[in-house]
Amino acid sequence: MPADYQWRHTATSENTDGFYSFLNQTIINFRSEALITVTHRWNPAGDEMGIFNPHYFGVSYEAGVGYWAIVNVDGSPIPVGAAFDISAYQQPWIGGFIHSATPRNTYGNYTVINNPILNGRRDAVFFVTPRIPPPHGPLSAVDLSPFFKMKGSIVGGLPGAITVPLKIPVPVSAWPELNHPLGVWYDESTSRWNIFNQDYLSMYNRSSYNIEVLDYRTYGPHVEHVRVYVAEQSDHILEPVNYVDTVVDMDFPHQFMWVTSNISFRHANRQYTRFTSGRPDPRTIRAVPNPHPVGIWYNTATLKPSVFNEDGAAMRRGCGFNIRHGGGGGSGR
Repeated sequence: MPADYQWRHTATSENTDGFYSFLNQTIINFRSEALITVTHRWNPAGDEMGIFNPHYFGVSYEAGVGYWAIVNVDGSPIPVGAAFDISAYQQPWIGGFIHSATPRNTYGNYTVINNPILNGRRDAVFFVTPRIPPPHGPLSAVDLSPFFKMKGSIVGGLPGAITVPLKIPVPVSAWPELNHPLGVWYDESTSRWNIFNQDYLSMYNRSSYNIEVLDYRTYGPHVEHVRVYVAEQSDHILEPVNYVDTVVDMDFPHQFMWVTSNISFRHANRQYTRFTSGRPDPRTIRAVPNPHPVGIWYNTATLKPSVFNEDGAAMRRGCGFNIRHGGGGGSGR
């Protein structure tokens, strides 16, 4: 199993320009094949107030400079101070792969995943982050000079690399075709998992997604704490929504966490089953979509982490989320 690198990225005036926030980690620099999953953290230091990023985002590899970036797909600026938990592999492996939506596997608002690690596995727990395609349409320029000055006069400090000052093209209109709330669901009739737009708008059939499968079957008895949680209250951003309780001591808020919406359909009644570390829990509950951008926040009153809707919308009772936590304490720029 390849190494899973984890760190917390914080947007700063040096590494962020508009809706791009550039990552600077040697393990993924100059690696277009890297597999990265990302979740936004509202108050990673456990402060009473945090930084919102109420937008859908993904990761983009900028081939001209060899760096990855977090990108708000609607073109909204990423605010300075916004924090993101990052999990990265240098390349795909059996538990992490890239799914590409095509006209052949995309229908309406969903795209069908066909991979042996997930096929027929209704109990699988996995995480999804969009891979943002190269720029298209009218272009502007992002000045990366302040970012790369952190590495000296050459990008990444490598001999023969591109020198600064340096600008790269970015799309003016962003990616409206990717500006949708993603979720995953399991189709009993085909024994396949699907990625779908929770607003029920059409799925772009030229999109790609990083998929990280993290459950008992993938990792065995040493799996990190990976579960499906159900929202048991109907509250919004500054009230308890879905407590992420674990059976181990957590150095939270310093531990990293990742979340992906999970609505698994069971026949016509649209039910799903909760699981713990890949092992079935027989309780079932009716699933509902959550068509909103979500993040993780730490409730300083209850001392528990929660999933919340970043746009302030009420979270409906019965929403499901894949949650992973583990590691912690690191940071990236």
